[in-house]
Amino acid sequence: MLSAGRALAEILRRIRPLGVESVSLKYAAGRVLARDIYSRFKIPPFDNSAMDGYAVKAADLNGATKRNPKVLKVIGTIKAGTSSNKRLASGEVMKIMTGAPLLNGADSVVMVEYTKSVDRPLRGGPAFPFGEAAALLRASPFTVHRKNKYVAVYRNVRKGENIRRAGEDIKKGELILRKGAVIRPAEMGVLASMGKDKVSVHKKPKAAFFVTGDELAGVKDKLKAGKIRNTNSFTLYGQLLKYDAIPVDLGLIRDSMPAIKNVIRYASRYDMIVSSGGVSVGDYDYLQDAFKSLGGRVVFWKVSMKPGKPFLFGTIKGLPLFGVPGNPVSSMITFEQFVAPAILKMAGRNKVSKMSVRAKMTEAIYVSPKRRNYIRVHVASRNGVYYASSTGPQGSAILKSMSRANGILTVLEGVGKVNKGSMAEIELIDHMGL
Repeated sequence: MLSAGRALAEILRRIRPLGVESVSLKYAAGRVLARDIYSRFKIPPFDNSAMDGYAVKAADLNGATKRNPKVLKVIGTIKAGTSSNKRLASGEVMKIMTGAPLLNGADSVVMVEYTKSVDRPLRGGPAFPFGEAAALLRASPFTVHRKNKYVAVYRNVRKGENIRRAGEDIKKGELILRKGAVIRPAEMGVLASMGKDKVSVHKKPKAAFFVTGDELAGVKDKLKAGKIRNTNSFTLYGQLLKYDAIPVDLGLIRDSMPAIKNVIRYASRYDMIVSSGGVSVGDYDYLQDAFKSLGGRVVFWKVSMKPGKPFLFGTIKGLPLFGVPGNPVSSMITFEQFVAPAILKMAGRNKVSKMSVRAKMTEAIYVSPKRRNYIRVHVASRNGVYYASSTGPQGSAILKSMSRANGILTVLEGVGKVNKGSMAEIELIDHMGL
């Protein structure tokens, strides 16, 4: 019987990323880049204003204060998306909007909040007399600028202030995104800035899945004696979507050799197969025999873990088959530990491990040390510290223990107790709200 670590290694060494396809950037979120991306030009492509205000020569504003403003001539307006052939001379400014190209001759931008539009130039020198300046600026400086020919500025600026330089975000020829990067909203924006309307990504795996068990009934079926509802079709569907596979639901299959052979044969046209149930040692557990009869090779069966011991992994026609146990929690735990990393690798991801946090245990956990144990816990943050608590009874059929969990505490082989107050590594299966 393999250890859980060895089982995962055996799976991953047999998994290869799928082929490449080109998709619209609009639909690339969550996909994995198949090729390195280099920039063909600078971003931004030109020097531009980082603020609404006035393009100026910094030297013209030396000594400008609210008590002693500088009044300069406004020679026009330049908005984003336009350009101007004018050249700024000393004593002149041009009104400029955020993102507009910097005017020739300008070396800075003063924010509009530090200016006031006025209708006349200075009289008799570089600054207004104090009384006249005070009257001019008595109104709030945060005013709507009229189309006057002059502007009073009451703050100096450094050369280069409020200017975005060409190429300060991305340089021409720069490696921007590496192969294997996951495309998030930020990456979508970067790709758009480089004019990429399509992007090469790894294909999503199409995962055919089915559930076996004559004891199972549909969600809307009336329960007869000895029947329970089929939950695994829904948990598997949700987990496949969670890890960005494309689920292909082949339904609920009877416990019979011909039926299981037929569904495996049909499922072999997809990228991977996930089955639930029929992998233990009962008289009606036909999955392994049906799989072998079709030429499937069992790589391993049974893992030293709890829950999830009867997990099976094999290959058929080069495709992986994952046989998760029928008990609902065992199904979900083995999916998280073995199927999810395989999906991520097939989709081209370089990293297949989950996010984890160090958390303080709020209670002692007792387990059998013979196997690796996976304890469902809820993690919460209080005053900057993570705390982990068991979600209650941990039986392999107690699905409530999963619905209340956002993390998994892994207790390694040979360890029978996790002490209250000890710090433990918690693998997160849902980090929203932490």
